[in-house]
Amino acid sequence: MTTSARWSWGDNRQNFHACLSLNSLTIIATDYVKVNVTEILSLKPEDKERLNSHALERLNEWQGKILSKVPQLRQLNVEQAKKDLATYLDENEIAEFNKCLADIKSWLSECMDTGDKYFSYAYATWVITPMSRIEYLVTKTYQTKEDEKEWNTAYNALNPPGRDAKTYLTDEEYKGFVKAAGQAIRARIEKGEDYLGDARSVDYQRYLARIHDRKEKEKLLFIARLAAQEFNRQLNEEKVRLRALLSPNRKVLEGYFRKQVKDRRYSGQDFSRLLSQKEKQDFDNILVGVSRSKAEELVPKDFRSFIVSECWRSFFLLPSVDYILEEVPCLSFMFEVFAVVETGVWLKPGQKQFNSYVFDFPWGEKKDSSSAKTREFLGYHHFLLTPEELEGWSFWQDIPLVLLRGLLSGETRPSGTVITSASNDEMTYKVEGFEEQVEIPTQIAEYLEHIGSIDGMVDMGIMSKKVGNIVQTALAELEAKRKTPPATKKAGRRDSIKEMASHLFDEGKRPSDPEVKALGIKPNTAYRYYQDWKKA
Repeated sequence: MTTSARWSWGDNRQNFHACLSLNSLTIIATDYVKVNVTEILSLKPEDKERLNSHALERLNEWQGKILSKVPQLRQLNVEQAKKDLATYLDENEIAEFNKCLADIKSWLSECMDTGDKYFSYAYATWVITPMSRIEYLVTKTYQTKEDEKEWNTAYNALNPPGRDAKTYLTDEEYKGFVKAAGQAIRARIEKGEDYLGDARSVDYQRYLARIHDRKEKEKLLFIARLAAQEFNRQLNEEKVRLRALLSPNRKVLEGYFRKQVKDRRYSGQDFSRLLSQKEKQDFDNILVGVSRSKAEELVPKDFRSFIVSECWRSFFLLPSVDYILEEVPCLSFMFEVFAVVETGVWLKPGQKQFNSYVFDFPWGEKKDSSSAKTREFLGYHHFLLTPEELEGWSFWQDIPLVLLRGLLSGETRPSGTVITSASNDEMTYKVEGFEEQVEIPTQIAEYLEHIGSIDGMVDMGIMSKKVGNIVQTALAELEAKRKTPPATKKAGRRDSIKEMASHLFDEGKRPSDPEVKALGIKPNTAYRYYQDWKKA
């Protein structure tokens, strides 16, 4: 379409005042004088008098035909008509329009001043063609304008998402979309709001659904990327927090234990070798669960899958004794088991899903195509597990008082005992009146010698003052009745409680279970009964 045009009349006679016009069409003559085509349909009085009557009749008939086909010409001004013709006719049609106007002008000029008598030129048939072409071109202009109005109305009703189509469809799909939209608009023009039931709208609806789906996916991806960026920011913040919280270096676990526990029973000795492999395995199983709980307290849930750790542990055993009368008076030794855990913590690469999109983490402040590929060391975490957390009570053995008294005094072979085997690491004793042989590790012997007395054991907290008094009395009685045969095993409430505990162990209960605690026995006694039950 052209946006502007200039049409020429050709030669203009001085006395010719008739102006060719189709309502609001403006013609620019060669002398740049504006003329209105409607004036050709209503000539000036002097021109009507000069024009041949038959030519005037043909002119009026031509005017009526045009106005009957394009009645809107009556309401349009010159500029509007000019714009319409320039908009809806192409350059070739505009050139034809100008030529036809020139031909009609020439015919009218020749019909001037001929009177009312018969004038053959007024009946010329050749002028029918330019008149018909002008009629056709004007009718086409306003039919096209009306069609465009209907098209625009339907277009606005459908409001095809052209920009989205260009964005979310391939070039080939976009071509199909344009074609489908045109078909849907035609259906809308013909059927109004019922156009959706027309087969011509099917492809258009399919393209709309495709655009919507891809747009939604892009939206979800955008939201997912924002969420991933925020998660990565928080993950990096968590990494900084953990580094500040954790120790950059490993620690001497024995020193950490001393600082945390501050128990007089500990003097640097390592009794962990007294634990059986089964006990160590049991404690380790508990340790894993407790360590996991502590790790969960250390790291928020959202970031745990990006944290990996390795643990090292050391067991520390502190002795505790109770007085017990077996074949002879004895001290029943058990150990409270502590564990110091050192955990190395690393940030490891991982993935997390947002809106069905999977992202690799972590990445740096400026995200690039490659995220971290190897784990990053953050530091060490240290903590202490108490006997309550570990269920850490380990019965060791019963030591007759006669042997214990000698060991406290530093005697290698106390009175009333016989050494049945000896090595640098351990000595085995046979105690008079005591059925089982007693194995005393060198480390235990040195520890007892360091303590030196029953009072020393009380002061260190190995036994209570009440038990200490009982032991002192028993030792005095042993001294007075050294040669008295060993007492037979005493029966009574203690044996009854032990039997009750054994029944509970048969049912699968453990010393820490409420049913066992309900018997009213001390934890170390319960664990000693448990060890006896396992041996049986």
